Amino acid sequence: MKKAIWTPAIAIMSAITLAACFKSNDVPPCTPYTLEQDRHIIDSFIDVQELHYMSFNTDFNMYTGIVSMGDGQIPSDDAKIAFKYTIKLMNGSTIFTSDSLYLNPQTGGKLTPADFKSTNSTPTLEYYFLKRVGKGGVMKVIVPSRIGADCRDQKLQNGNTLPAHAQLIYDFTLTGVDQGTVTP
Repeated sequence: MKKAIWTPAIAIMSAITLAACFKSNDVPPCTPYTLEQDRHIIDSFIDVQELHYMSFNTDFNMYTGIVSMGDGQIPSDDAKIAFKYTIKLMNGSTIFTSDSLYLNPQTGGKLTPADFKSTNSTPTLEYYFLKRVGKGGVMKVIVPSRIGADCRDQKLQNGNTLPAHAQLIYDFTLTGVDQGTVTP
């Protein structure tokens, strides 16, 4: 008799548990773009905007290109540097503009290109940029939505909205290079 009561009870509890697992939280599912979809969109943008200096960088799965080499030497790993960046959408809207960055947040000391070396011996995107331009040099990076955005709109801390499937355009500018000190 006890077995006859527990078997239906367990079956009902199992059914309720399974139903709860499949319950929707009223957020429609979204599908991120594939890298191939992003690359098609970005390649078209590059053609229309005549950004022929841009190419797909397989190390980062992003597009990179030098807009301007700047003046002077490429900074050595121990040079004091300052840089800034902007983030835009492909329609030209600015999402974020940084202040001039010249202090290492971990050490409080002046930034150097060596601060951007990775521990696994592959360069970071910042190091890649810093080792290719002199003072005033600009590198453009286009980040596929699969890496830089989501398949849903996102509210940013600065109040701007990052649209779903947005490809992001970063413009990095090396604003200072000095073997001694750099002022912003």
